[in-house]
Amino acid sequence: MTDVSVARRQRPPDTATAFSVRARSKQVAHRQTAQTRR
Repeated sequence: MTDVSVARRQRPPDTATAFSVRARSKQVAHRQTAQTRR
């Protein structure tokens, strides 16, 4: 969570939005895998 905020501050808005979208997709995939494991 903190890494995403830092990346947003360091990178320009366009790159930050793309990065956030990728981060969200990764989080969703990670949540799905976590639920499957449990």
